[in-house]
Amino acid sequence: MRVIDKRWIKLEEGYNQLKYLSARFDAEWKRPVQVAQRRKHKQEYTVWKSNRRIFLSVAIGVFLVFSLLCGLAFFSEEWGLKCLYSFLTISILLGGIGFGLVSRSFIRSIFARPEMENYFPLSQQLVELWWKSLEPRFQTAQNPGDEGVYGFIDLLAANLPNSYIVVSEILTSKRKITDTDVLLLGPSGLWVFEVKHWYGVIHKKDGKWWQRISNRRIDHLQENGERKQGPDEQWLNQVREITTTIKRRRPDVAWVTEHIQGGIVFSNPEARLDQRHIIGSRASYGRPKHWLNRILKAYPDKNLTLEVQLQVLDALIEFGLSIERDKIIPVSANLLAERAYQKASQVRSKFVNEWAK
Repeated sequence: MRVIDKRWIKLEEGYNQLKYLSARFDAEWKRPVQVAQRRKHKQEYTVWKSNRRIFLSVAIGVFLVFSLLCGLAFFSEEWGLKCLYSFLTISILLGGIGFGLVSRSFIRSIFARPEMENYFPLSQQLVELWWKSLEPRFQTAQNPGDEGVYGFIDLLAANLPNSYIVVSEILTSKRKITDTDVLLLGPSGLWVFEVKHWYGVIHKKDGKWWQRISNRRIDHLQENGERKQGPDEQWLNQVREITTTIKRRRPDVAWVTEHIQGGIVFSNPEARLDQRHIIGSRASYGRPKHWLNRILKAYPDKNLTLEVQLQVLDALIEFGLSIERDKIIPVSANLLAERAYQKASQVRSKFVNEWAK
């Protein structure tokens, strides 16, 4: 799964530029790298043959000396010489065992013939470098809510393929400054998640949410005498705002809004969810693994290509940054593709210059 920081814009342009530069990169470096790989293998094979010859010569010599000492110790008639030869024999044997234990990796390398590296598309390194650069920097949990969000993202990243993209804490509404905790795009649609790190028994009744811990009621949605929105209401508002933003900014992919799914993620392992206590929730809810299984089982749509996902993400990120323009400086993913190409070219150039002399 690809994780993207919410400061990146022009993702679709950057990806298209990346595809062009990838083709150019392979055309420029395929033959020089193959030549360098052959020469590298030839040199490694020559060194291996030399080391193997020396090792076998030394091993045979030690074995002959060991055999000679064994014979002398066995046939010697003088007690003093018999003890000396026996001592030398045992010393060589223990020395050989000790050398074998300490140098196991070296001995294995002596008997493992170097293989020619299989050529793989060099552009793959360029692609991975670009995606890696889009990831968030230095994410640390500031509160229990952040811990739940990052833990859920880590679970998704460990189990979903790279055809999925996720961005967290993206603003979706101007009227009420609220953010979408986790926004996931993939072949099965657009998934919107409201993450709550509550624990204890979770309740909803008469339109009100709360926790019960040791017969104590904790209401996180009551603040300064006013009731805040419940997690299901927050999720519904986020879906409405996301739908509006996509239709307004990218009407050509507005059909994606028909594939919006998701709901509430209760991320705390100590949360107790019981349908008898949660009455009238307006959004689906569950634990992180429940949502992971739903995503994995969801039916894919062939029209939800990576390009479409990036178009949707561009619209939502640009909208969010228009609200946070004073806090976050946007960065172009298009320029990032150029920088990734230059960096990858430097790495390939160093390899070729080292081995293709």
